[in-house]
Amino acid sequence: MLNPGQQQAVRASGHAMICACPGSGKTTVLKFRASHLLELDPASRLLAVTFTSAAAGELEERIRSQNPKLGDRLVCGTFHSLAKRQLERSGKRVNLKAQAAGAIMRSAYSEVVTQTNIYPFDEIASKVEYFKTHIDHSFGSPQNQMAEEVYLRYRELMAERGFHDFSDLLLLATRGMAKGAGHPDFVVPYKVDYMLADEFQDTDDIQFKWIAEHIKHGAKVTVVGDDDQSIFGFRFAGGYKCMTEFQQLTDAQVVNLDTTYRCAAEILAPASKLIAYNAERLHKNLVTENKAHGQVRVLRFPDRGAENTALTAAILDNGDYGNWAVLARTNSQLEKVEQILQESGIPSTRSGRTPFWELEVPALFLSVLKSLAAGDMAGFDQLLRRGGVDESDLTRITSRVMASRPGALQRFLNEPDESDSPMVKRLASVVPTWVEMAKDPSRVDRVFLGLNMFMSRNMYGAQASRATIERNNRLLASCEGSIARLSGTLKQRLQHIQRQAEGTDEDSDAVRLMTLHASKGLEFKHVWIVGCEQGVIPSNQSPVEEERRLFYVGMTRAKLNLFLSYQRNSDAQPSEFLAEAGLI
Repeated sequence: MLNPGQQQAVRASGHAMICACPGSGKTTVLKFRASHLLELDPASRLLAVTFTSAAAGELEERIRSQNPKLGDRLVCGTFHSLAKRQLERSGKRVNLKAQAAGAIMRSAYSEVVTQTNIYPFDEIASKVEYFKTHIDHSFGSPQNQMAEEVYLRYRELMAERGFHDFSDLLLLATRGMAKGAGHPDFVVPYKVDYMLADEFQDTDDIQFKWIAEHIKHGAKVTVVGDDDQSIFGFRFAGGYKCMTEFQQLTDAQVVNLDTTYRCAAEILAPASKLIAYNAERLHKNLVTENKAHGQVRVLRFPDRGAENTALTAAILDNGDYGNWAVLARTNSQLEKVEQILQESGIPSTRSGRTPFWELEVPALFLSVLKSLAAGDMAGFDQLLRRGGVDESDLTRITSRVMASRPGALQRFLNEPDESDSPMVKRLASVVPTWVEMAKDPSRVDRVFLGLNMFMSRNMYGAQASRATIERNNRLLASCEGSIARLSGTLKQRLQHIQRQAEGTDEDSDAVRLMTLHASKGLEFKHVWIVGCEQGVIPSNQSPVEEERRLFYVGMTRAKLNLFLSYQRNSDAQPSEFLAEAGLI
């Protein structure tokens, strides 16, 4: 049963702009709107576009479930896949080489830029990405002019090789549609009566113009989005600007889906109060149909350790692991959270990020310990390779110790060779001590300390940067601390880590750890946002209105319980967003 706002959105005539608040049933509305439009004329065709293949597939499945006999009357895809298909149907050769684009960009930069201290690569590359998503460029500052030169050289190098990147697809398709039908570069638009564009607030300039070209060729367009959830400004998403421009371009009927079925009133009220501080937004009157009693708790801690300990205790006490999410502004904030959850036996999964023990340095640390426990050479072989021992020496050692047979580690220790490299000899001198200490649970922690020290001293070549060394040494310290806090023998501790790894797939009963950006589109009964401090959220590196939208997105992931925590000391103060939401 659709509510009145949803019914209005489904039946809107002509162009339509549907503003869908969090948890308002947007996907259901899209499905019924598509069905309604296709039923108006049995010969009509509809194109649905969104940002990911998974989302496009899900939307197509939902629409076809309502109308099983649509056949080719329905086309769904991402912007890039649709543009590629469009170019190929217009006789254009497409040679997509996105993986080569990075190296070619480096070459273009090296050819054009001589004053690298004035025009750093990262800054120029960021501006080039902007040019890729905008048809019209304005030069302005000297840095923009330099970036334009790099961009043009990049385009030349790609063209010389006959390569295209993803931005080319939309650029060529959009410019081609603007040509006359007799022009050699003309690209045929999709011959559809209707178009649906999901997550419209995330469209960039070229994506907007691609849609606009189809409007010029007769398509009636429905866009669905929420300017309050526009959080990808760093990818040049249009947000409020593109939604207002669409309305002005088409005189579209505007429908607000401002009833949420997700958030309890106690959560929606402060979230609504917060987002109202943004000046650039479409007005909405947010209400909820979730009648359950919810709560928002704001918690202050003296330091990050106390904060992480408290959230771990709350999750343990509740026990409903699969309905918890811990959100943070950055991935680095989640590393300590993941570690303390592991130590407490709470299964967790990091969305969009390699699990801690699968990172290169922790994986090597773990591999050495596994070989120590098993008496084999596999992990030590990896450690020697990382320490700079060449392949010919490793092959000789493998043959000498009969590495494929049981007892290889003991043979390595018992049968030294004077021709071994210094790295091999250093390892052989410390491993016997580790073997003895590993037999005693009361002394095994010394193995972890010893391995940490050995790796930190022997893992880096002369070319390793200071930043790399510092980062890897922090990871080593986390490895040592994480496994040292467990109890039992070495094998028992390794088994504990293995059980945790096996229980952290996306569908398991595990706590979800993710950034605020990654949480968009998801919902959980219980949400804990860590690090709600000034300078963290809002970040000093991003416009405050975008940061406010990001915090709003995080708050509205919660159905029943929302925890907002911060540390307050001489170096940290609570986020201004907590005050704006009326929570402190």
